[in-house]
This record gives sequence, C-alpha cells and structure tokens, in this order.
Amino acid sequence: MVHGGTAIGAMWKSMAEQVSDPKVVTLDVKPLHPSAAREIGTFSLKTKGPTPQEVTGKYVVVWEKVGNDWKLAADIWNDGR
Repeated sequence: MVHGGTAIGAMWKSMAEQVSDPKVVTLDVKPLHPSAAREIGTFSLKTKGPTPQEVTGKYVVVWEKVGNDWKLAADIWNDGR
C-alpha cells in the first residue's frame, strides 16, 4: 500500500514510464452522498521492454467533493478481467 502524496506521485510516475497506450473505460458511477461517488471500470495498457505484453484489469474508485473539486479518496485495481 502506498501512503502520502509524494509516494503516490512517485508510484504513478514510475508506472507511467513502463507502459504505453493506456485506456480507461468507466462502466458505472453511483452517487453515494452529495459529496461522494463510486466509479467502477476497466483498463488496458501495453508494457514496454523487450517482450511487451497487454495488461487488462478492473478498478473501483471513491471520489470525494472538496469545495468545488472532486478528489480521489480511495482507489483499488486488479489485473485480469
């Protein structure tokens, strides 16, 4: 598990450098409260390197409204469909 803005930013930066052609498809969004929502979707990407592979998976995100902005409150994802 990754904690803190700096660590989370470093994780995503490292991952982004290792992949190409990312795609995200939102399948469902459900309001949980006037200031919260849940999003479910799928993703696919290709790895870089000598033997590129296609990776697919699913995700769930909880969004929280802070002032006028929607911010990511929680995120979980798994590879495979």
